[in-house]
Amino acid sequence: MYRIGKQFTFDAAHAVPAAVDERHCPPGLHGHTYTIGVVLAAEQVEPPGFVIDFAALNPFARHLNEVLDHRLLNDVLDQPPTHQAINGYLRRWLETFLVAPTGRVTLDAVSIQAPTLPGQGPLAEYEVTFEAAHRLPGLPIGHKCARIHGHSYRAAFRFDGTSRLPDACLAALNGYISTAFNGCYLNDSVPHAGPPTSENLARHLYEWACKELSLPDGTTITAARVSETASTWAEYQETTW
Repeated sequence: MYRIGKQFTFDAAHAVPAAVDERHCPPGLHGHTYTIGVVLAAEQVEPPGFVIDFAALNPFARHLNEVLDHRLLNDVLDQPPTHQAINGYLRRWLETFLVAPTGRVTLDAVSIQAPTLPGQGPLAEYEVTFEAAHRLPGLPIGHKCARIHGHSYRAAFRFDGTSRLPDACLAALNGYISTAFNGCYLNDSVPHAGPPTSENLARHLYEWACKELSLPDGTTITAARVSETASTWAEYQETTW
């Protein structure tokens, strides 16, 4: 199972009636900078290795900017604009205009706060950064990702069953990232991962960690996540949510 996520922001005002229980929200007319997290999921990626091109979310960003940003949300929604109501409004828009036309991608989550990696019980999360270049073959002419370009990447791993990984596991992770990813052209350094989309890199790192790390008894890897930018990420794990 693959998941991708992207964050958006907009600034707006609202007033929630006193009779409505809106926790952490002051009474009367006030405003927020809303941070919206959108998570999409798919069982398989499509060429060149996308759950969906992040550019497909541009109409959603335009909708936020044109309809919600710098507005009084009481004038936009047909019900008191609580966080729950705003969430439902955004979910319906995404289901109708983004998810339904694909026929294969599902809307995993819409949240006012950024989603986190799933997991239960004692958890350990480890993040490492690397600087790398890549290009994605098979994209339409003019697509910016078809050109050779680069990112400051973040790779995050989550493990169930422990609150801290052994030093040997951390050293192995750091060593592999340093050798195969950092300062590399990913098309050449990890060719067996497929076209180096974030989705394919996340799956490759998940499978590498499952195979190569000597984890303590009772500890399993839950997910691997790769971020190319501060507002986007892709994640892989073998079990479904």
